[in-house]
Amino acid sequence: MKKITTLLLIVQFTIQSIAPREIITTNPSQLPIKAMTFIGENYPENRIIITHIEKNDYRILSYAVTLDNGCDIIFEENGNWREIECLRLELSPQVIPKKIKDYLHRKKNDDDIVRISKKRGYYIVELSKKTILIFDFKFNIIKQLMW
Repeated sequence: MKKITTLLLIVQFTIQSIAPREIITTNPSQLPIKAMTFIGENYPENRIIITHIEKNDYRILSYAVTLDNGCDIIFEENGNWREIECLRLELSPQVIPKKIKDYLHRKKNDDDIVRISKKRGYYIVELSKKTILIFDFKFNIIKQLMW
């Protein structure tokens, strides 16, 4: 019985130490310098309202920032952006890779880009008129979805 109790305590401790936890703060100084620079360059007129820091016992997993214009930006632990979403307005043009902008211009697509995500090996771009475009990292179109 004592061995089972000890084993259960070890399992519970392990799960608790690995499970992500979230810290919510209004202090942007906890963001990596790279993330602060990105916000300053691309959203200079906006201020950070709230920052969610997801972490476990070993390291920070991600930062999620909400700006006063309603945009949400998720950064990796090193400060590189992973996802940007601005549902009320178009994304800052500087954050959209040039080849994606060129593709939309060639296709005469004037929809606003409201979300862009970087995943392993590809970009996901969501347009305002319910279209999702998936590009590989060489900016070749992989798939276009309408919903």
